[in-house]
Amino acid sequence: MEIDIKKIEKLISKRSSKAVFMEAFIEILPKRENWISFLIFSVIAIIPALIIGVSINTVELFYKAIANLNPIILALFAIVFTGYALFQALINDDLLKRLIIADGATQNKKSKSKDGTSKDESGKSKLQENNEYFVKFMMLIVFAIIINAILLLLVGSLPEDFHLPIKNIFNNMLAAISIWAYFVFMILILWEMKSFVFNMFQLFNAHAGSKAIYLLRNEERED
Repeated sequence: MEIDIKKIEKLISKRSSKAVFMEAFIEILPKRENWISFLIFSVIAIIPALIIGVSINTVELFYKAIANLNPIILALFAIVFTGYALFQALINDDLLKRLIIADGATQNKKSKSKDGTSKDESGKSKLQENNEYFVKFMMLIVFAIIINAILLLLVGSLPEDFHLPIKNIFNNMLAAISIWAYFVFMILILWEMKSFVFNMFQLFNAHAGSKAIYLLRNEERED
């Protein structure tokens, strides 16, 4: 098995945190293959958003919702960070080589060169794809933690009867829409845990396979 040097160059290429952060948001945006789940989550989020938005205790109820979700998000960050550290600890020389050689989901893409002919561009390796996934997911969770911290300070400082100097129906609509957007974002982060668990499952399988091959080679040498 030969390692493609282009995959290593792409793995260590310099990237800004802003670019990775934007890519992380793209990961949870509705796509053709997941629009049904996004629609379901949007409908689910509408129910509590409307209840809180039209309530006379909107500020108090929303503050409680944020306070209840915050420890869950903090726990998710701890779980994902631990999983990322475990992923790094599991990588041995053989597994590292196999993950670099293996193509990621992007695989090879064709592009037009200046002379009009098509050429292959090396896609991401499985190692880079998994490494970037963990970082993007952790960035999303960090952003959620920051949003929660700001909202806890902001909403917690508002009087219970706070409302904008506009008609009550517009106050309720604005509150319901804002709360709905917040709930959808939090639900999407929670739902993303399914991909995290699946990625960890694949990595454990890859580690077990790499170790099994190592043991078989040792047995063959002993024979």
